[in-house]
Amino acid sequence: MELQENADLLARVIESDGARRWLDFGLDPEAAELIAQRIAEQLRPSQPTVVLSFENEEDAVLAHLVARALGATRVILRSQEGLLWLSHAVPAGSRVAVVSCAKASSMANDVVAGVLETHDSSIVEVVELHLSDAAAMEPEQHDNE
Repeated sequence: MELQENADLLARVIESDGARRWLDFGLDPEAAELIAQRIAEQLRPSQPTVVLSFENEEDAVLAHLVARALGATRVILRSQEGLLWLSHAVPAGSRVAVVSCAKASSMANDVVAGVLETHDSSIVEVVELHLSDAAAMEPEQHDNE
C-alpha cells in the first residue's frame, strides 16, 4: 500500500473543529469502503474468519466494511461496569482480526485475547487506523496462531 495514497483516503474521512480531529466515515462513504477494502486485502493472507471491533461507532462501521470485504463474521466487544462480552458467540477455532480506529494498549489487546480464549479462538491480526499515520493500516502480526 502506498503511504501517500492512504493519507489521501484518510484525509477524506477526517473531521475537525479546529481543536480536535476525528474519523467520520459518513463524510465520504466511498473513501471508507476503499480503506476497508485495502485493510481486507492486507488481512486476507491471515484468513480471519471473524472481525472484532470495540463498541464505538467508527470502529463498528470500519469493522463491518472489512468483514463484508472478507466474507467474515463481525462481532463487537461490549463492556459495561467492567464486564466484557461479545455481541454474539464466535465458533471455536475462529481466527480473529481486531479492527480499531485508535491505538489500543497492549493490555487492551491482552484483554481481547483473554475473552477470545474463552471461545477457543485467537487474534491473528490487529489493525489500528490512526489519524496521524496512514501507515498504521499495516496489520500487526500476532503469534497466537
